[in-house]
Amino acid sequence: HGGRGWPVSPMTTLAAARPNFKRAGFSSNPTVFGAILRGELPAAVLYEDDEVLAFRDAHPVSEHHYLVIPKALVPHAAAMTSADMPLLRKLVRVATQIARANGVEDVSLARDAGTLSMGFHRWPFITVSHLHLHLIWPHPASMCIKAWQHPAKNGWLYPSPEKVAQWVGEEL
Repeated sequence: HGGRGWPVSPMTTLAAARPNFKRAGFSSNPTVFGAILRGELPAAVLYEDDEVLAFRDAHPVSEHHYLVIPKALVPHAAAMTSADMPLLRKLVRVATQIARANGVEDVSLARDAGTLSMGFHRWPFITVSHLHLHLIWPHPASMCIKAWQHPAKNGWLYPSPEKVAQWVGEEL
């Protein structure tokens, strides 16, 4: 175990997600995602490698609602710097591969159409102070407040990965 290279390719479908397991380290991460990384909380894991973990949201707002998190503790998207660009690109790459493995043929087209969203929360919607990229489809989200927190189109409170890259003067 330990997550080393599990699975690199292909991405896992939701139906084939594996349960979480205990991992050494992450004791300095006090967040709920730290507990998931330590294996103290359950999670339906779709992807894991040395840098990232992807799993189904514990409170999904749609049939497919996944979180892709870095294993390193980054508090939120606005805290990212140009040095974090390789990590941001990897989060997007993993999210895109998960969407494709679960039946989304053209992720860019689905994002443009508003049927799939990929984004980060900003205050006041940051519920966990550990960076996490939401991957959600189909839209609309199931409940009114959730549709507002997880909109089909990115905006000021739910910026896209591309917008986060712009904040640090980079492109994805």
